[in-house]
Amino acid sequence: MSFYESPRRRWKRRGLLALALVLAGLVTYRAWHRLNPALPGTVSRVIDGDTVRMGNGERIRLLDIDAPELHPGRVGHDGPFPEPGAVEAYKALREMCEGRVVRVERHGRDRYGRTLAKLYLPDGTDLSEALLRRGLVEPYHPSGGEP
Repeated sequence: MSFYESPRRRWKRRGLLALALVLAGLVTYRAWHRLNPALPGTVSRVIDGDTVRMGNGERIRLLDIDAPELHPGRVGHDGPFPEPGAVEAYKALREMCEGRVVRVERHGRDRYGRTLAKLYLPDGTDLSEALLRRGLVEPYHPSGGEP
C-alpha cells in the first residue's frame, strides 16, 4: 500500500476544501444577518431620495417611502428628469446620513436586488419618517409590486 498522492490530486483536494470553507462562510454570514437584522453600517453615498449605498457596497432602498426620480431608468417614468422635488429629497437625505453610521433594519429585497430597510440615526431618528415629515417624499405601501 502506497501513501503517495499525486500533486494534481493534492491540489484538487485542497481546492475542494477551500471551496467548502468559502461556502460555509457565506452560509454563516447570511444566517447571521437574518438573526441580527438591525446592524450598524456607514452610508458611503446617497444615490437618490430613497436609496443609499453602504460602506460594504450594499444598496439599500428605504422602506415605506417613494421619492421623486432623480435619474431615468424606472419603468413607467418617462421624464422629465430630475422629477420635481427629486433634487431636494436627494440633498436632504445626503445631509442627514451620508458618511454617518446608521442602524440598518433589514426587511428583504426588491426586484432590483436592493435591500429593503429602515435606517435610523444614532439618536433614533427614522430617515423615512424624517423625509415624510419634511414633505419631500410620498408614503409608499406596495400593493403587488416594488417601485
